[in-house]
Amino acid sequence: MSTSRKRGTHARPLRGYVVASLACAAFAVVYEHFSHGVYSVFMVGLFAWPLVLGAMPALLAGLLGARVPPAARRAWALGVATLTAGSAFQGVLEIYGTTSPLVVAYWVAGPALLVLAVVLALAARPAPGRRPERRGAHLGA
Repeated sequence: MSTSRKRGTHARPLRGYVVASLACAAFAVVYEHFSHGVYSVFMVGLFAWPLVLGAMPALLAGLLGARVPPAARRAWALGVATLTAGSAFQGVLEIYGTTSPLVVAYWVAGPALLVLAVVLALAARPAPGRRPERRGAHLGA
């Protein structure tokens, strides 16, 4: 695999998180424009979830050349998406002037997915002093 392709593995998620952050900012601006002067901190800060928890770690991983397993990347993306959706849901409810016990599910599931991603990433690392196995090594290749 070429080095340019390896570097690109973090560029695509980075772009996706930046686009998601911009889309969330646009959604929040439009939604609050029609909210008759009612604001929610969850809606104002909606863009921050994909920016801080998505784009910044992807940029850092790309700069450091970190190899993150696909399962860990997917779990992390689901955690960021869950927290973003929870923030949007909470913001909509606050602007509307009501509450819902269902919001708690977002604040539990989002961090749980982030923790799962970290566990998956750490579990995929070889033990100190051990070289990672080559694929097909057990087949005599």
